[in-house]
Amino acid sequence: MSSGGSADNFADVCYEEIAKIKNTEWLEFARRKLNIPDREIDDITYNYRDDIREQKFQMLQFWKSRRNNRNWNPSVALRKLVSDFQASTSEDECAEEYSALVDIVNSNTRQKTTDKILDDFKTEGLHRPDFQVNPRMRKVEVKDYFKGNYQDVEDMEVRIKTRTWLGIKWEKVLKTQLRKEIGFHGHKEQDEDTLSLDQLIKSITGETNSSHLDEHSVIGIVASAGSGKTTLMRRLARKSLDATSLTQGSNQVVSKMIHYIELKIIQYAGDVKPSTFLFGGLFRNESDEQNAYQWLLENQTNAVLYFDGLDQATWKIGNGAKYNKINSFSHADTATIMYNILSGNLFPQAKIVFASREFKVSELPAEARPSDIIILSGLTPKDAQKLFVFLIGKDGDEAWGNINSMSPRLLNLVSVPVFLILTAVVMARDLTRPPPTTVTELYRRIIAALQRVENIRQRDHIDKILLKLKEMAYRGMKEGRVVFYAEDLRELGLSTEEVQDLIMKVPGNNLLSRHLI
Repeated sequence: MSSGGSADNFADVCYEEIAKIKNTEWLEFARRKLNIPDREIDDITYNYRDDIREQKFQMLQFWKSRRNNRNWNPSVALRKLVSDFQASTSEDECAEEYSALVDIVNSNTRQKTTDKILDDFKTEGLHRPDFQVNPRMRKVEVKDYFKGNYQDVEDMEVRIKTRTWLGIKWEKVLKTQLRKEIGFHGHKEQDEDTLSLDQLIKSITGETNSSHLDEHSVIGIVASAGSGKTTLMRRLARKSLDATSLTQGSNQVVSKMIHYIELKIIQYAGDVKPSTFLFGGLFRNESDEQNAYQWLLENQTNAVLYFDGLDQATWKIGNGAKYNKINSFSHADTATIMYNILSGNLFPQAKIVFASREFKVSELPAEARPSDIIILSGLTPKDAQKLFVFLIGKDGDEAWGNINSMSPRLLNLVSVPVFLILTAVVMARDLTRPPPTTVTELYRRIIAALQRVENIRQRDHIDKILLKLKEMAYRGMKEGRVVFYAEDLRELGLSTEEVQDLIMKVPGNNLLSRHLI
């Protein structure tokens, strides 16, 4: 019998040598030393997805099966391969390699999350602020959110006429209805009902066990168009980067991966692996991509994945569709992969944060709904004034005073960040011109500004769309209201999709009554 061990005890040798190689090193060992093709690695990983140790054993069995030489001793050969691999890849080198891959992810996040809030208005003469203001953030109960229980409602006493055998009978009843929308208004809430940016960051990064958020991996940032979702997501990601390296003890450093992903740019025609969905095009080769993905799988508690623009994805998720559960190495379409991430089937220990408009969140399957929902409800009056004044510059106080005295209805509307910027654009063009005082003038001047924004879609048909919106504004002026419903658009032959870049929603309203401006 050879000193290296016979074929009879090869299984014992396998388990002995398996224990010498870390999970984060195994894929590299399988590729470099065992020469196992990625296709076989994927198949074995899938077939034994619930047992990493068995995956390794089966890969060694596959490696052994490819050799038919009777004089070849697999036990001796395996020990030699493991010894050579350990000699060529020290623990420090391996840690440095994975740290470098995490750094690439974090550097990409930092690059993508630069403040671009005024990039669309470079030529408008607005001043770039050297401070930040953020929309008010309020956690709502998930069950109440999907029941529509966070809307503004009121009980109204009405008289009901019924016919009886004695004749007509009138009786008073209480009827719950949405509060009538006349003029602009935002959602009112108490300060103690809101989250600060620091509280949210600490809850996301795990620095504190905040009572504001449940211990669950998925947080949904929900608001209407123009409410500051993308800007807030970028700021959250950048602040999370402050915790990318935590020192434990004297020498050990634990990396944190902060990955910011723009869902609108993820477009794959066929099925892909989750690793490609997350890191496709980010690394120089597939091996680095797979190693970064392996790090994520094994360090989920040290990872935060930010998915921006779920509602802007070119693929659909939810709305009654059925999705299969997949494992970490399955091939699937992008919607199925995203479903598995949101439902916790993939990366159940990682912190997941996504941003979306309300309609997309309402379409999510129950098992894919977030455990925590954060509603953005506009800037505070103080923050709105501070930002507006700074954007315009030396004449900002005067411009704000003109809004107060000549067009007070505008004050609540400028709590919407994008509307505040557009109003500043309108007034900065001609500071001697008073602010709009009628709905018609307000629409005309803001639409004139919107037409110059580069990211407006439906540009080919914008004249026809604007003509119909003007008609809607005129009707509203005659009726004494400036807030509209989706039904108003349908009466004019328009859909919310056609005008999505030309409307804003007053913060604080709900899924069932999408008020359009």
